[in-house]
Amino acid sequence: MAAAVAFGILGPRMGQRGVRISGTPLADLQHKVLLEFRASLDGFGDAEGSEREGVESAPDLSSLEIIFEGKENLELLGTRVTVFRYRDEGSGSSRPLQIFQVSEPRAFVRSDALGRQLPLLSGVRIEETVDIGLPGFLAGLVILGFEDHASIVVTLGLDRALDVANLIDPPVESDSEDVSEMLVTILGDPARPMKVG
Repeated sequence: MAAAVAFGILGPRMGQRGVRISGTPLADLQHKVLLEFRASLDGFGDAEGSEREGVESAPDLSSLEIIFEGKENLELLGTRVTVFRYRDEGSGSSRPLQIFQVSEPRAFVRSDALGRQLPLLSGVRIEETVDIGLPGFLAGLVILGFEDHASIVVTLGLDRALDVANLIDPPVESDSEDVSEMLVTILGDPARPMKVG
């Protein structure tokens, strides 16, 4: 019963359900990013033509044995995107890794666990394993929302993508005691009945 009360208090309001927000579905951006990553696999290892400049604006991943290769500016779905290309030497073999930095994250809409459409906001973290059509290889994709941009980390394997995402934006560990204290504050202490008066 406490869960039903908590959902009623903290859950979506009836007016929020089914409301459509204008914007491009985040799934469309994910698809374009994965197509770009898949296309880059064909030319991986060719250092020619890659821009070595821009290293100062690229996230430093050297502690994970990931080497910066170059950057490229693209336009995906009408939005400016900077692609930072890396070579991952720490995974046992040389593999590509890319970070797509999206300049206007609020232009993209995602659905939360309750089916509400929300813009891509600061603090959002989405982790997925995606089939990119390479037998035996799955791509790991992590989307991180920030105030002024979003970063999308893509590489072969979710574990390595999570390592990079955790370096860029360390996850906040939620303490179950803090959650319990918050619910007690909102709902009242079940050990002490509320006075009706």
